[in-house]
Amino acid sequence: MTRLLVAARPKEVSTASFDAFVMRHTALVRRFAENYDVSVLLMEPEGAPDAGPLDLPDGCAAETVSVPRLDDGRMARLWSMRAVVHEPALAPWERAAVEAVERFDPHVIVTLGPWLTTEFRALHGTRPSVHFFEEDLSQMSELAPQSAQARALRTMTTAALGRRAWQPRVTIAISPPELLRARRASRRAEAVLVPLTLDPDVWPVEATMSTGDAVVVIGVLREARNAEGLAAVLGRVRDRGLGGRLRFRLVTGSGIHPVLESFLGLGWVDAGPERVSLASEYRNARCSLVPAFRATGMKTTILQSWAGGCPVVTTPVCAAGVGERPAHALVVGEDPDGLVDHLLAMENDARRRQLAAAGRERLRVDFDRGAQDARVLALLERVVRGR
Repeated sequence: MTRLLVAARPKEVSTASFDAFVMRHTALVRRFAENYDVSVLLMEPEGAPDAGPLDLPDGCAAETVSVPRLDDGRMARLWSMRAVVHEPALAPWERAAVEAVERFDPHVIVTLGPWLTTEFRALHGTRPSVHFFEEDLSQMSELAPQSAQARALRTMTTAALGRRAWQPRVTIAISPPELLRARRASRRAEAVLVPLTLDPDVWPVEATMSTGDAVVVIGVLREARNAEGLAAVLGRVRDRGLGGRLRFRLVTGSGIHPVLESFLGLGWVDAGPERVSLASEYRNARCSLVPAFRATGMKTTILQSWAGGCPVVTTPVCAAGVGERPAHALVVGEDPDGLVDHLLAMENDARRRQLAAAGRERLRVDFDRGAQDARVLALLERVVRGR
């Protein structure tokens, strides 16, 4: 039987079901275990919070390697470019990872991002491998400096490291915009788009459109990138005196960012944890608003809305994450006023019905879990056979 080694942070294979990447990665590992002899190498970053219980298939062997906190300063980035000429000698922790690979002796290695990237370089040099690049998180100001100098340095080091000696055979991105970045990160690897999909047992596709009066906004609203756009929309609704026509249901179990606090006492804003289930929140809404003007990867909430038959109003960057350019399964507002105008237009039931049907079709054609899993398994077979 083909032996497959999965290398990832402990959190990526944990029971943290609130994290979209964790749900994606644990589902992949379970699918791998149905077809291969799977083992796991846990790459545990020093100082990282405890990941909690792991969610591994029964009988899955696992080992842990401690990964030191890597220096991300300017000199360290420039020094790392020497990998273009010759891969640097392995650090002690990298040698420990390679020794673990030798013990498992896999035919193929799958490395799971996006939080770990260059840390996998030694593994990519030992066996044919597939890397889930997923998305480039360095684009977010919360995670990396965004000065012109910092962005230029990242561009230089990415271009250099994209030509390093040890690379995966295939690198996988989660959305069309991220596919371009995946190609730059590993220029000799085949870059493939594998979008996020929903668990059909948890998110069955509804045959009818949702019904309700409120605009539902579901997400991690304590994070600035989600809260800022929503605050701008709510501000325009207030300033335009539209609170009587537009009601909002904000669903977040993780707290509220300070920019939203001034709206919580308004009669047309209802905020709190989910009631009954997230699926029921979509089913009881007039439409879904995905208001982020800063985003990477793709928004799971768009797929969830489509599954619930709930029409979607969103921004250009979020629409691009699901390949909707030009959009036909959702409507796109270029700015907060544009989003408000589209929300008002959701009073038209015929338009809502058309959007709900188009969303169901997008799920069927492009985001079917069974079809996307089959693509990943076919890729793995091709890598194992060296084609």
